[in-house]
Amino acid sequence: MAAQVPEFLRGAARETMPDRDRYTDVDKGGGRTSPDDIDDSLDNEGKTELYWIHLMEYEQTQLRKVYGARMRQLRPEWDVEVEEAALKVDFLAAVSRCGSGFYLRRIEQWVDAIERKEYLPLMEVLRLGINKGKTSTTAPAPKPAVPASLAVVSRLSSKASI
Repeated sequence: MAAQVPEFLRGAARETMPDRDRYTDVDKGGGRTSPDDIDDSLDNEGKTELYWIHLMEYEQTQLRKVYGARMRQLRPEWDVEVEEAALKVDFLAAVSRCGSGFYLRRIEQWVDAIERKEYLPLMEVLRLGINKGKTSTTAPAPKPAVPASLAVVSRLSSKASI
């Protein structure tokens, strides 16, 4: 866990700062007739939510760079530690996703790839799956008697020595 970027710094990468003038303004009319109708939320400074999302992504990207530089300054071997911990981080993420019951087939595909010594990032497999092609002509395997999430977790735990 120490080799991961803190949660608040995770997000989409955006290298260019969003140009405030290229985003639309929020409709000022809004049909409000009295001060009681005014929203108590933070002021959006007249810009749409998309601008603020893009600005947050840009700022997170810049802060990740600062964080990485500081970690390399404190621990020169930090990049190696992050690389070596990637499979462990994916393993932890796979186990936690098994509890929700979503992506079980893709997690199983990821486990199969690890068994074949193909180290694919878990998030890539969850997003895209693994294209097995048309190599399998056998009948599908019978469904296990245990719930699918339990079967996947047991396969993951058997690989816990990673």
